[in-house]
Amino acid sequence: MTTMWKRLAPAFLLLLVLACVSWAAPGSIRVVVDGSEVKLPVPAIQSGSQVVVPLKPVLEALGVTCWWEPSLGPGRLTAYKGSIFVTLQAGSSMGTLQGGLVSLDVPSSLQQGWIMGPASLLSRTFGASVVWDEGSRTLTVASGPGDPPLTGKARALVEALEAAGYEVRRGAMAQLNLIDLCTWKLLPSCYGNNAGQPYLCPLLPVGATQDFPNTFPWTYRLEEREGVVILGNTPPEADYFSYRGYLTLRTFRDEGTRRRVFASLGDEVNVLSFPAGGGSPFRHDFALVSTADRNLDGAVRQAAAQAGYSAFLSDTIPKPLVRMGLAADADEFGLINRAARFKDKAAGQAYLANPDVEVFRVTPRTSGVASLFGMPNLRIRGTGVFEEAAPADRAAAGGQDLLEAMTELRRAILNRYGVSRDVEEMETCVWLPEGFEGIQRGIDVLGEGRDTIYLRTSGDFLLKDDPEDFVIVYGVLHNRTGKATYTNLSVYGTRYLNGVCGMDNDRLAGTAEEYLPGNPLAKYLYVAKISRRQLDAGTNVVPWGVGCNGVDLKDSIFLAFRAYLEPPTKVGPAAAELIFDRGIHFRAPSGSSGSGGGGCDAGLGMGALLPVLLLFFRRRR
Repeated sequence: MTTMWKRLAPAFLLLLVLACVSWAAPGSIRVVVDGSEVKLPVPAIQSGSQVVVPLKPVLEALGVTCWWEPSLGPGRLTAYKGSIFVTLQAGSSMGTLQGGLVSLDVPSSLQQGWIMGPASLLSRTFGASVVWDEGSRTLTVASGPGDPPLTGKARALVEALEAAGYEVRRGAMAQLNLIDLCTWKLLPSCYGNNAGQPYLCPLLPVGATQDFPNTFPWTYRLEEREGVVILGNTPPEADYFSYRGYLTLRTFRDEGTRRRVFASLGDEVNVLSFPAGGGSPFRHDFALVSTADRNLDGAVRQAAAQAGYSAFLSDTIPKPLVRMGLAADADEFGLINRAARFKDKAAGQAYLANPDVEVFRVTPRTSGVASLFGMPNLRIRGTGVFEEAAPADRAAAGGQDLLEAMTELRRAILNRYGVSRDVEEMETCVWLPEGFEGIQRGIDVLGEGRDTIYLRTSGDFLLKDDPEDFVIVYGVLHNRTGKATYTNLSVYGTRYLNGVCGMDNDRLAGTAEEYLPGNPLAKYLYVAKISRRQLDAGTNVVPWGVGCNGVDLKDSIFLAFRAYLEPPTKVGPAAAELIFDRGIHFRAPSGSSGSGGGGCDAGLGMGALLPVLLLFFRRRR
């Protein structure tokens, strides 16, 4: 026995040492949060200068609400506390903070089913103090200061709602950068973003009895008697701003699927309809409530008046269209604050970075019965005035109308560029139906709004890196004919629906004169060039190899057009009263461009049909 022990002792000691080392390694780094050691399900490790920890238990020790969703791609962690909202995808060096990007010093990873990330993320996101002591191998984490206290009118309104029997929980307003999120594969699409124009969205705490996260930080479920309250000031002077709630995601029970609808639930409160009381609508204080319940709407209206808000905005949710509740198959909602073309760009950027608003989820403390909003009365599109007859200088143009000027402009473009190139003219059609139609049909209408009309070219096309391959777009400046307050065109990648570049009416103004010299109607028209290369000073260049900030050479493209707010109606213009934008694709003579694809219904589209109809009616007059 002694001889055998002597033979086995070295091997036994070696196994004992290895076991001690493997046991000691997981406990070699201690994590202490607010004075208490956190029991870690997997060990914290060092990666260079960073300490990497299992994030969920450490965040929960900080009082952060967390969900781990392993079925979403490689797995997603959603975390929120107060007005701070964070998501993190396994295997990524980027996460989201308030809907924007936040970088990780060490990419996240999965260890035995737990998402791991650098402790420095706790400081960057939730403001925690993080201290690493190499000697004791202890990571000490202390909670951050939290949200600053409410002051002034916001505090007075919240106190009035609490006195009226409501629980008020704080959220946040955040800028949503769809291009960045898509580039880092944190979103599968850019959902038809308006190129170069920002979106602000409220981020809400989940419902009190909801034990799972919403699909995105900027979507939320609501009980019938709940609502979203936004308090603050409108943007600085701009050509356009608006606020509107949306139905974002719905479960289609007969199909067993949950998918986007992203449909507006009525008219926007916009720069023309904002109740400024005869003053400026810009930098104007307001209180907004988005709810399906008349009782909550009335309570917020009364509290806003008591607190001294001079403008009250009611963003109603029509109950016949939605399925409310906190269940997994209930509808998810969202709200968008749009703003475009700031007069002072620096002031506009400052507003987007800090929109100076407070966001709250408001819930009644006691049971009761909601008094639900029905279907709203919508603003009527159209004035009965066709755009072709709108310009006052028609007589100076020898009786020529805009449709005839468009035909002359087309000939001038073809004469300049089409003599030695292949030519393909593009059909234009209505791109997005309105929200109510999208809900009825169960289709994704991409966050449309009634404040504009959405047009697009019907065929998708490939654009080569070739100076002989370019598109000329031409059309009417609807703001100059009085049919809109501002207009723009955008270039989209079909694959990700990413608006990568565009031009608005300021850049487009004056671009048709060189094609129609001496024609007084030229000032109502525009010409734009789109290419992969900077062919001249006015070229709109479509980049590639830069993620969703561009469109790769192998991916197809389409063009889209918007015209915002006809002043007399305070809503987007009627399609039948506009002259549609048009495009011509020029290429070196080498065969097909690969054009094709969806966008419009088959057959004769509105872009081709409208000129025929207008000519017919004009000749009959």
